Amino acid sequence: MQISGLPLSLRRLTKEHVQVIIDRIADQLPGWKADLLTRAGRRIHVQFVLTAMLVYLVMAIDLPQWATKAIDKIRRSYLWRGRKEARGGHCLVAWETACSPTELGGLGISNLKNLGWALRARWLWLQKKEPHRPWSALSIQVPVQVQKLCSMAIISDVGNGKNTLFWTDRWLHGHCIKDLAPRLFAVIPQRKIKIAYCAAGSTQPDLDLGHQGCSHNRGHHGVFSALGPPL
Repeated sequence: MQISGLPLSLRRLTKEHVQVIIDRIADQLPGWKADLLTRAGRRIHVQFVLTAMLVYLVMAIDLPQWATKAIDKIRRSYLWRGRKEARGGHCLVAWETACSPTELGGLGISNLKNLGWALRARWLWLQKKEPHRPWSALSIQVPVQVQKLCSMAIISDVGNGKNTLFWTDRWLHGHCIKDLAPRLFAVIPQRKIKIAYCAAGSTQPDLDLGHQGCSHNRGHHGVFSALGPPL
């Protein structure tokens, strides 16, 4: 099943699903008359056509390593030779250099893995920034690297506390309780309670935790009181 060209499946995408995308990218090359273009013109095609074709895909899923290598081979070959295939001698610089920013001496071509991480981080940012979106309550599946990036980059403004996680968000002078008290964090079973419920001393309304949950929440309330109000 596909929506706007994006394959959808309840299971991990098979090699056949991903190969269709790679073939679609390769099929773009014959009609471009690459021999009539300079390398600068082919670089524009690589960055703003071939790479742009993958934006919605890498925003939703992690491409397998073999698929990333296959797509990079197509992009690299077209850039240096204007064809689907190119030997190492045709490449003037290493592909890692070509994918570096122009400020660092590269060609500014997007690294597919980094591009995917940046686009996936956008979901976590929107989930935090705009909690009224219909999908914001869903569990967003992102790589561990993206979770750590957002954890380091985002500092929460508590407000009413309903959108700030007590243990893992950086709401206390730019730090999170998880880092300030790692041993305490390790023994807390329920780690997704929000500051608003800690301050009120009550359990979250959508969780039925029973007596054990109420006991843990009183522990949250005690820690919250000892830390004092956030800035």
